[in-house]
Amino acid sequence: MTDFKYDSISDPKEEKNKSKTSYRERTRIVDSAKASYEQRFQKATATDLAGAGFTEEELVKQRAIEKEFQEMAKDCEGDSIKFLQKLADRGVLIFENSKYIDFLQELQFKDHTQISEEAKITHGCFTRKTVAESQLEHLLGKSLPSEVIKELELTTNNANGAIFLGSTISNVTRWHEGLHALQMFHNWDSPRIPPKHEVGVDVILFRSQAAGILTDLTKGDFIETDTGFNFSVSPKNNDVYDELDYFESNLAKVNI
Repeated sequence: MTDFKYDSISDPKEEKNKSKTSYRERTRIVDSAKASYEQRFQKATATDLAGAGFTEEELVKQRAIEKEFQEMAKDCEGDSIKFLQKLADRGVLIFENSKYIDFLQELQFKDHTQISEEAKITHGCFTRKTVAESQLEHLLGKSLPSEVIKELELTTNNANGAIFLGSTISNVTRWHEGLHALQMFHNWDSPRIPPKHEVGVDVILFRSQAAGILTDLTKGDFIETDTGFNFSVSPKNNDVYDELDYFESNLAKVNI
């Protein structure tokens, strides 16, 4: 049985005049969220990849990647930082506090006066050598900072690609981008089918967490938001539930 964790709901007497949402309603919202997220998680772990359009060749590679990933994760004692170190030992560049990620964020939010911390928290990417080459060519006209040019140039000279991680990063993102590197090692990294890559990565992530292998991820650890007029809950950033929206979006694209 899953042990759900969430910020404790205060006694109604303590909440008097602070929120327009009653204690009973807050409890109902939390319980409903727990049940909904768990139902979605169970459905995701049971995803029929063949039914989602994966070819037999892709399924063979998917099973091989999952097997290797789980072996590596167990060897790392479920620690995503150690997992990335193992990939670094195999030649994958790891850029912590990546200036490239910061630059992409600035482009994405160029109409905003500043980039929100929430936007940075889980942002990272795995980039292959050829993609870095095209990105460098594409972005050169956008006044690239020297640090960004350096990161991309180092990647263009590295056959095993690079993982770029933002200034504040979640363990979910470390596992996710590391899995993309494993896809490359298994020769399944064609840019023509990115939704399949994302679905494949997240199915492995969900199944591995459900198996108790990824010990630095939680499941059902919620943060409460109460504006005084509205009360809601959402998964925290190191929680596997936080990946569900992204997974479901890509699965819908695969199924089109």
